[in-house]
Amino acid sequence: MSKNPQTQTATPFAQTLADELIRQVKLNVSLADRDKETRLLAAHQDAENALSMALHYLRTGAGNVPGATRKAVQALSALNTLQSAGAGRAPQIGGAA
Repeated sequence: MSKNPQTQTATPFAQTLADELIRQVKLNVSLADRDKETRLLAAHQDAENALSMALHYLRTGAGNVPGATRKAVQALSALNTLQSAGAGRAPQIGGAA
């Protein structure tokens, strides 16, 4: 009588290979989550830095309005990145200069 191949247990090599493949898939998902988190943190920091520089440009004696405008647009771009990553495709924040 022959055994049904579907009811046979896997060889130790096949089981080890399957376990390693599962571990690699989980690792790749983990790395993808970590990469997304890193990009979100970077976008948050970019927005904060750009707004800080815009305020600095406005507070100087000469009042560098063009520089402050550029930095404000950079901050809006970073905020759009955060918004679209957090809520799928959310409406964009306007602010063309």
